[in-house]
Amino acid sequence: MAKCFYEASSSELMVGLALGSRGLMRMLLLKAATLNVKIYAGLTIAGQTETTYRVEYTSNLTNQTLWQSLTDLSLSNSPQFFLDTTSPFSARRFYRAVSLP
Repeated sequence: MAKCFYEASSSELMVGLALGSRGLMRMLLLKAATLNVKIYAGLTIAGQTETTYRVEYTSNLTNQTLWQSLTDLSLSNSPQFFLDTTSPFSARRFYRAVSLP
């Protein structure tokens, strides 16, 4: 009969397997990985290919002067996916894409 057990700390995971009536035990020590879970805003931008769009964001839709530039993006295909890697640091964001001349 086999028995499996584990012991975990903040930095290590020890996994063991006991086999048979003699209790032959094998131990495996694994270093625990650090995981950070964040939610990112993903935008799908549809428009004319080879056109450059400025992606802007704001946290306040009532004041139209608060739009901030996030990036300039030239569409290689349409629609094109864009991931805002700075979005987890904001409580809320609204986005728009404005074509550039």
